[in-house]
Formats: sequence, structure tokens, C-alpha cells
Amino acid sequence: MRLQFLWYIPNEARPGLRGDGAVAGHNSLAT
Repeated sequence: MRLQFLWYIPNEARPGLRGDGAVAGHNSLAT
């Protein structure tokens, strides 16, 4: 579970700057 948390945190932070990209990027990985 720690691995998922690690890659999940930086992933949201990266696209988070764009705003809309955060949702698309996170959804893509989550799916």
C-alpha cells in the first residue's frame, strides 16, 4: 500500500499545477 501512496502523491502534485490535468492524470492511473 505504501508504493501506491508514494506514486499517487507525486502524481497528483505534478498535474495539480494545471488543475484540470490533476483529475485526468489521477483518474488514468487509478483506473
